[in-house]
Amino acid sequence: MLVCSIYLQHDYTASLKVLLFNKGFWMKLIAILILFEALLATIAASLYTWLAVINQGGFEAIMNTVSILFIHELDYKLYDAVQLIDTQELEMIFGEKCVNGKKGKNLCIIGFTLVFIAGFILITVE
Repeated sequence: MLVCSIYLQHDYTASLKVLLFNKGFWMKLIAILILFEALLATIAASLYTWLAVINQGGFEAIMNTVSILFIHELDYKLYDAVQLIDTQELEMIFGEKCVNGKKGKNLCIIGFTLVFIAGFILITVE
């Protein structure tokens, strides 16, 4: 549980910072969603730990906490992958019509992510 609390500390502090010091509605809404997700991860890890203590399974507690933290890490990995995509590279692949403006870039990134997920699913199914 200590590892989980240290790992989720960034989400708690970042969400509270946005809620207290930013004035934008959408930023506060996203901060509330991230805070809610971090609370759910904390509650799930606590319940799994408590259940493992009752069943005397220390390995299960560690395994379940690590799985929760792995799922929690997915949004950071997706953000890092999106940051690698440059607008000029998208223009070379899809042409200028797809990438015009921020909306076009976001659509291309969503399309790229969906193609990557579909390819990964196809590889793992076979």
